[in-house]
Amino acid sequence: MSGSGGSEPAGWPDGFTDAVMIAPNVIKKEIQARYDQMGEGTARELKGMVGAHQLWPLVEGNRPALAYFRRRKIEAALALGTFSPGSTILEVGCGTGDYAFLLARMGFKMQGVDLSRGSIDAAGQKASILCLRDVSFAVADAESLAEVGDESVDGVVSFSALRYVPDLKRALLAIRRVLKPGGSAVLDFPNRFCPWFKVLKTRFGVERHIHDQHYSTREIVTLLHDAGFVDLAARRILFTTYVLPGPLLPLFRAIDWLGERTPGIRETAGIIMARGRKP
Repeated sequence: MSGSGGSEPAGWPDGFTDAVMIAPNVIKKEIQARYDQMGEGTARELKGMVGAHQLWPLVEGNRPALAYFRRRKIEAALALGTFSPGSTILEVGCGTGDYAFLLARMGFKMQGVDLSRGSIDAAGQKASILCLRDVSFAVADAESLAEVGDESVDGVVSFSALRYVPDLKRALLAIRRVLKPGGSAVLDFPNRFCPWFKVLKTRFGVERHIHDQHYSTREIVTLLHDAGFVDLAARRILFTTYVLPGPLLPLFRAIDWLGERTPGIRETAGIIMARGRKP
């Protein structure tokens, strides 16, 4: 493992999860319903848009902290994945497509999949408005990726979406199946040792996600190894939340720079971004 350093804080048992024991099909139906509703809301917002110039600011992040948050995630994913220009990249759990569009604008051929039909429909509407080539979307279950062919993509990314998957091991095996040999998967997860998720989130008025699961770096790297990935690496990034008020962003950018480089502190960053390559 590279780029993380230090050991995990003591006192948290392996296998800890915020999700209670609920049948996987129930979890999937509830997650699907939640994101269908969000996708339908996005579709309503798109009705009044007449061109890409109106939509791009929303895709990039219409608040300074959100734009910074998305940009940092993409920068970290590209640094870990070392994807070649023009590569075909699959985003698992793409929602309404914002990260896929940002990567497509950078020259990657993007495929996005999500469990939510409402989100995929909204992503398709966005794609039409943006007139982007080489981007497509489909409904798919992350645990099977049945709609994606074997060894058909050069890379896989996922931005805080696999946290909802009931069987992460199955999802990682599906991701490995669709990757070409030598291809990289770069996946991010909420860090269980970050106080934002345990203490601060609700105090800032942010609703907790349903069926949310948090992980340690060790757990993610172990799961990737067990799924057959090699050349494993992980980074912990971001002390800045996307709901941060704009005037505080310069301060938190400095906190990110310092905190991500300081042993003992970086272990509490919000996001674990991990890479594995298919042999």
